[in-house]
Amino acid sequence: VATYGAKTPRSLQIDYTVGIKEVMSINASNALQTIVGAVRTPDQIKLTIVADSDDASTTPAEQVAWDANAEKHALITLNPANGKTVAFYFPRLCYAGNKPTQGDVDGLNRQTLEFMAYESGSGSTDLQTSAFRMLLA
Repeated sequence: VATYGAKTPRSLQIDYTVGIKEVMSINASNALQTIVGAVRTPDQIKLTIVADSDDASTTPAEQVAWDANAEKHALITLNPANGKTVAFYFPRLCYAGNKPTQGDVDGLNRQTLEFMAYESGSGSTDLQTSAFRMLLA
């Protein structure tokens, strides 16, 4: 998994959808009930970042990585002060959505990057294989 260089995001959005699917059956407690339970399915985690472009280019690095379907990982820290830190770690991110393009946003050359987070695929514990980790310190 390639390391993405340190960037200062202008906008950060994390969309987390908990995966739950109802279990349907005709063997419910009464004749009108059809849902008899629920099961977990994989969560859907989407990360959207608006970041400054490194420089004006017709083939920025993010477009090349999107074309190659390159995997990334991200560590996002918020307020890194002792006792007030919040951090998010995504061990496996894959590009999603539209191909990143550069554009004028507030007079600066920026691009929107969209990723989907997936389980890391390695390790033997829930923490090692998780798609999303959060640290409060």
